[in-house]
Amino acid sequence: MTVPGPAVTDIPGAVAAARRLREAHDVRPEDPLPCVLSMAEDHLGLDVVLSRLPTGWSGFYLPRAPRGLIAVNSDHAVVRQRFTIAHELGHHVLAHGPAPRVLPLTATPSAVEVPEGPSIGEGAASRGQSGEEPATSAGTPSSAVSTAPVPAPEAPAPPKDPKERAANAFAAELLCPAQAARAFVDRYAESGADGAPRIDFDLVVRLSCAFGLSAWAVVMRLGTAGILERGPHRNALQERVNAAEHIPRYEALGLESLQDELQVIADRGFLTRLPEGVGGELLASVTNPDRDPEELPPPMQRLRRMLGFDGGV
Repeated sequence: MTVPGPAVTDIPGAVAAARRLREAHDVRPEDPLPCVLSMAEDHLGLDVVLSRLPTGWSGFYLPRAPRGLIAVNSDHAVVRQRFTIAHELGHHVLAHGPAPRVLPLTATPSAVEVPEGPSIGEGAASRGQSGEEPATSAGTPSSAVSTAPVPAPEAPAPPKDPKERAANAFAAELLCPAQAARAFVDRYAESGADGAPRIDFDLVVRLSCAFGLSAWAVVMRLGTAGILERGPHRNALQERVNAAEHIPRYEALGLESLQDELQVIADRGFLTRLPEGVGGELLASVTNPDRDPEELPPPMQRLRRMLGFDGGV
């Protein structure tokens, strides 16, 4: 069920909530989150379903009793599944209520770049806290790092819904805190001529592997953490990711993917993962032709329509 209390829709509040959650479960600020699936189910009492969803769906959150439900598209790469779960956890922890992530086929969710301080503007510059995954993502071989090449928008626009912006910020801070990104750069980056850390392509690849993010998400996270400014160098890194140049670098650098439960599930080739007792209930509520769709939460109504019920697709 939704966490009681007023909804949190501001970026600093969302970031603070993610930090409190990590601290409450003894995850150090500089460390990767060991397993977002375990965080959802074992620590927050939610059920997570991995299943094929209609095209354009990343996932959704339903505050059902006695355990809330997160559904995630199993066709997406593991790195994107992680972000989707973290994003839906944001909706849960921030008391946003039901939250689908339905995207038009041609749309891409984008990084939200907002300042860390209390003044938040739509056109804010790069020192912010949130990040996002691209809208399309190919699968990867089970032996490979789950960072498949993905198309990326040239000029992403931040989502306008404050709840979505807050959930993005929560997810970014939960998976890769700004402090962790800075510590990683301090440890692995070489110094440039001006003495500042030099963000090269291999550092992006290493950070991607260490924190279980896509290489694209890492470039965006370095920007929103205030480490990588907008400009030609950042654009060049994004172009190399778009060209899938990061894929061979994982093997060349001898890197291994983050081995959480999501990666284990992907390595085994499972297309569907249903917690006990969830599958039948979920399918029955969606596919029962006699069910009044108005009795269902909006995400379930949309899912019914996308499956061909109630006169919609």
